[in-house]
Amino acid sequence: MKKSKIIAISVLSVIFVTVFTLMLTGALSGIEPATGKPLLHTLLNPNAEMSEFMHHFTIFGDTILDVFIIAVLVFVPVTTKQVGIPVASTAIVSTVLNKVIKAIVARPRPEADFRLLEIHSPSFPSGHAMNNAAIYVAIMMCLLPLCKTKWQKGIVIAIFTIIPLVIGITRVYFNVHYASDVVCGWCLGAIVALVMTELVKPGLTNFSKLKKGA
Repeated sequence: MKKSKIIAISVLSVIFVTVFTLMLTGALSGIEPATGKPLLHTLLNPNAEMSEFMHHFTIFGDTILDVFIIAVLVFVPVTTKQVGIPVASTAIVSTVLNKVIKAIVARPRPEADFRLLEIHSPSFPSGHAMNNAAIYVAIMMCLLPLCKTKWQKGIVIAIFTIIPLVIGITRVYFNVHYASDVVCGWCLGAIVALVMTELVKPGLTNFSKLKKGA
């Protein structure tokens, strides 16, 4: 594994552990309610257009669209091995891990009176933030080696970083998650992506070589 990946995983792990510890100890209890509807809505100056924009992005992070994107990457021959299989593997691991952690932590959602969407599953970590971070960071890691210029790399990094970031922010905007749910979701999703792409892609390469040599 490259040094840059090890550093990224280490930094993300520290952020996750720090935020998770603050959450468990109750250090965020006096702060986080304000990061839901009241503060975020005030900062974003909410109106019908803003809410509609946010709603489009939060839907873009739903499971159905994620599955569709992954299916395209898997079944289109050009992207199957290079992108599809690594991303699909990452998404599966992220989804399972998310459900396990949700069941263990069992954190309630923010107050129902302030929610703009109705969801009843546990809150921590945010599935939208975690799974979309996993998927888009995995796509990014698969595409970066194919980029020939710094401009191409910059565009790929910008696109596949901004998408999960905005999706995560919409979950706080609609007050279905605390900010710590989203931040920890981003960290876990990115870690899963970095680890899985490192494990799966070399395996596919070695399998292809063995198949050719057979």
